[in-house]
Amino acid sequence: MTNQAIFEIENTKEYQGEIILSIAQNPQNWYEIWLYNSTISTKKKDGIRVGRTYDSKEEADKGRDKIATIMGLKPVPVSSYIPRPWFATRSNNGNTLLVKPILGQIICEIYPSEEQEQNARLIAAAPELLECLKKMLIEFASHPVEFTEMDEKIMKMAEEVLVKAMYHPIHPLEL
Repeated sequence: MTNQAIFEIENTKEYQGEIILSIAQNPQNWYEIWLYNSTISTKKKDGIRVGRTYDSKEEADKGRDKIATIMGLKPVPVSSYIPRPWFATRSNNGNTLLVKPILGQIICEIYPSEEQEQNARLIAAAPELLECLKKMLIEFASHPVEFTEMDEKIMKMAEEVLVKAMYHPIHPLEL
């Protein structure tokens, strides 16, 4: 796969129906809008360029919003999270594990066991893992290289995890 556009994950909006509209800067330094079905892929070769080219990101952002309105797409709200770093610690009485930032509110409270301590560490690492994943996807998308089939599978998995972490709604637990 040869990818000539530099994709900026932060400049992506997902819409209901698993549609993504991304803004990409092309080699001529113009900005383009690309449409994807997030259940398939968010690689340039799998997208469709929509609309015209724009001279600035701001113009492209307005163009993307106009295209979304014309298509009747409603944005999926982007979740925000408490800034990093988070860490796992024991509560003052030692009865629970807490995941929290250095200063601020508790993110989650877990009853301790060996397995749950691992879960607490994983949750505490989540903001850094998310940031790393975003940077990795930007880096891979911005370099024109041929990907192996395994690379393609890993990229697809990374894209799915990113969409899950940032956009998917939390569903009620069914017991």
